[in-house]
Amino acid sequence: MADCIVAPENGPTKTVADGETVGPAVKPRGRAPRRSNLIDELVKARVAEFRSVPNLAEMADVAPEAIVELEAGRGPVATLTAVFKALPFKVAGLAQGEDLAEKLRNRRDALELSVEELAVKAALLPDQIVELEAGEGSVENLLSLLATVAPKVRRHAQERSHWGPGDKKDRDARFTPERFLKPMVEVFGPIDLDPCGHALSPVAARRRFLLAEGDDGLKDPWSGRLVFMNPPYSGYLPWMTRAYGEWSAGRVEVALCLVPVRTDSDFFQTKVAAAADIYLLRGGLPFSNRAGKSRTTPFSLMLVAYGITDRQKANFAKRVPGLWVKASAVAADLARQATSIGWRKVRGRPVWRTVSEARCDCPFKALDSQWVRVCCGPRTI
Repeated sequence: MADCIVAPENGPTKTVADGETVGPAVKPRGRAPRRSNLIDELVKARVAEFRSVPNLAEMADVAPEAIVELEAGRGPVATLTAVFKALPFKVAGLAQGEDLAEKLRNRRDALELSVEELAVKAALLPDQIVELEAGEGSVENLLSLLATVAPKVRRHAQERSHWGPGDKKDRDARFTPERFLKPMVEVFGPIDLDPCGHALSPVAARRRFLLAEGDDGLKDPWSGRLVFMNPPYSGYLPWMTRAYGEWSAGRVEVALCLVPVRTDSDFFQTKVAAAADIYLLRGGLPFSNRAGKSRTTPFSLMLVAYGITDRQKANFAKRVPGLWVKASAVAADLARQATSIGWRKVRGRPVWRTVSEARCDCPFKALDSQWVRVCCGPRTI
């Protein structure tokens, strides 16, 4: 981010003879600092959690316009604090403390600076420092202060889907064990596509995408009856979104996703829980790395399955310890009603009958007592 000068916005002003207002009357001394990258981290967190601006606003109990202002680096600190709680977003690289205000106070104490000394360094007024350390003030002033006292402030890493600090460089090169693959193939059938393929992976797929050969599983077309993926755990939500989209569009019949158990995201609660069967594995799995060394996952795992049968679920449970969690009963009821109407007309227009024929992942909607899929309107043949 380019350097910028942040002038105090709440300082006193003075009026010159011709009536033009300028200010502030008392400018803090010292070099204006760079703006902190905290807002960039916040936007990345919202996107990673698959939360829209209106959705996050509702969770934080603020107006959508307040989120837009916040992501532009403006607005009150109170909005930022509410968003921190809603995501959740924990700040690292500052200081210990129960909340942001306490972290700021402890950071100033660690630097052995008075309020007046810190104000000079941060190009702020002393009163503005006091406001921020009380959990008040503006986001603009907060970013100026953080750029001075904690230029490397960031979001605390989400450890539940990572292997650990010592494995960050190569943490996504982990291969599904044979003891899991074998019963899975026996129950669900041969794997037609592995979109997250690797040359050393034991996954025996008829087709696989290899990053080393220029393939991109998030962009290249999917096809086949059964797709299995063990995606990069440091950023697996885009892969889950792709799997759901390809299955709901009918381009694949069955999609199996082996991922960490993480149920608090908007995508899980609105997409996965509504359409997939979820198998919570009992205990960890010993994944191997490039060197052939195995290590059991330090987090819980689940198999997210789209398009499977009750008989397959029962057979899989006999082979792999765990527990099946059924898809949402509301979503199942919608699906039953949708498939029961056949090809019908709504307001004189033909509509799609099933999820696989819809070629989209839009929700169902009641229209003239019929369940139809909606995008910009009923889909026509």
